[in-house]
Amino acid sequence: MDKDSTTTFRGNDRILFGFICGLLSFWLFAMTLLNVRGEMNADLGLSPSLLNLAVSVTSLVCGILIVLIGGLGDRLGHTRMTRLGLILAIVGAVLIALTPGHSPLTAPILLLGRICQGLSGACVMPSTLALLRVFWDEKGRQRAISLWSMGTWGGTAFSSLLGGYMTQWLSWRWIFWLAAAVALLGLFLIRTLPYYRPGSDAKGGRDIPGIATLILGIVSLQLYVTEGPQWGWVDVKS
Repeated sequence: MDKDSTTTFRGNDRILFGFICGLLSFWLFAMTLLNVRGEMNADLGLSPSLLNLAVSVTSLVCGILIVLIGGLGDRLGHTRMTRLGLILAIVGAVLIALTPGHSPLTAPILLLGRICQGLSGACVMPSTLALLRVFWDEKGRQRAISLWSMGTWGGTAFSSLLGGYMTQWLSWRWIFWLAAAVALLGLFLIRTLPYYRPGSDAKGGRDIPGIATLILGIVSLQLYVTEGPQWGWVDVKS
């Protein structure tokens, strides 16, 4: 539904559960990589520095872009950004699940999947929170935000348990197949969510060069920390 029907629509538990599915795809499933890195790398054969980069790049991308994408949701519509975030979660999870081992394509596919997961989190979190404010009344909003919060920090708390059980009984790849299924379920559950964009069309100024410089600086620092020893950047003799 892509019509502006915000005056009559009221949020319900089905759509709220769809939001939580999007949150869990990031906070529960994407965060398991920290706990399954050993089992995963036995299959993939990455260098320690590339493995560290794959673990951290999702949170890095999400943290850098969440404010920028939240502002983009004000312009393009938070419903659209939520759906985009769920699609990115599916794409990212499938890429990681299909990452070939011991191949020249291992690192690019894995990193692309992890970046998609970071972008997903940056799309879903600010947009779903904005939609809770619009489509839930004051009393229902308190309950909805409580459940929304459980999908974030609560998901993180159980990520280590999920990673441990999945690698013990199945495979680390099944974590991400399950993540794709949960995000797909979320996309299905929010199918009737109406289009919403804040009413103000005023175009405020944006410091694009400053944002680009910040992103470049943080990514450069991340590369220095993870790849510096291998590239010789921290060798005082070179």
